[in-house]
Amino acid sequence: MATESDKVSTGALGTLIAVGLFATLSIMLAVTALVRYSARGVADSRADLAEQPYRDLRKEQTDKLGATPAWTDKGQGKVSLPIERAKAKVVSELAKDPGSATPPAPAQPSASGESAALAPGAAPEGSAAPEGAKSAAPAPTMAAAKPVAPAPKPTDG
Repeated sequence: MATESDKVSTGALGTLIAVGLFATLSIMLAVTALVRYSARGVADSRADLAEQPYRDLRKEQTDKLGATPAWTDKGQGKVSLPIERAKAKVVSELAKDPGSATPPAPAQPSASGESAALAPGAAPEGSAAPEGAKSAAPAPTMAAAKPVAPAPKPTDG
């Protein structure tokens, strides 16, 4: 029996290795693309779920602000208005009476109870407060300010 030597076809072997590498690389790229696609889908759905309560609250508030006028409490005369209509009403009332935008000035203390009515650290009316000291009472508005007489000049002598 004669034995023949094995002849290895290097061309066929090279082609088989090249096809195997190409197939492996293609499968790896396909799996990577599928994983990235599903991860992106999960991230998008999580973002949508996280924003849903915000969207619901925003829609509820927008609907409430734009709702038709309705009685909130008829006994007290309270009505809910759409926000644009309420803004227009406030602007028209301010155009008629600009002074209505400022609250009334606080009541001035009487002369007999003046020292008891002063806030701690506040100087009586007409006296100079120490520099850097602030009064706890709110400053009077321009309409309620009293004219102040100039202080007498000191004389030498």
